[in-house]
Amino acid sequence: MIRTRLALLESVLLIVTLSAQNIPPASMVDVDFSLVSWEKGQVLVRFADQLSPSPNTAKSQTKITPVDQILADYQGVNLEQLFSVQKPITRGEMGFTKYSGKYYEYPKLTNIYKVSTKDTTYGAVFPLITALVNLVVDYVVYAEPNYHFETDV
Repeated sequence: MIRTRLALLESVLLIVTLSAQNIPPASMVDVDFSLVSWEKGQVLVRFADQLSPSPNTAKSQTKITPVDQILADYQGVNLEQLFSVQKPITRGEMGFTKYSGKYYEYPKLTNIYKVSTKDTTYGAVFPLITALVNLVVDYVVYAEPNYHFETDV
């Protein structure tokens, strides 16, 4: 009888733990998930401009230690650089100032990657996003699901 109750308790705890891992990060609390969809198992990541990720031959590591430690927890990781070339700004400017007075620096586009994992279950990207976002801005500027965008004409 006690073994049955313990087994039942373990099952409930396992289910609660697994479902809690797929909870969206705090930055996505206000997102209405009935209105958005994304490529399952894919995350778009922008690494900090001062870094130079260089994927290994298997394209599963960046040679940035804190990032690689996170990616090591996932199976079938594949990194794809989205912009392999960035043309320099002709006037040599590093950014621009809006009318409000706020200055925006041009991003290093070559540091934007698509990270794909083998786990394509719904919500499986959230633990990865949370782990990457929790790295300080010195490593990751943003990490988000690879959203689908559609237009109505």
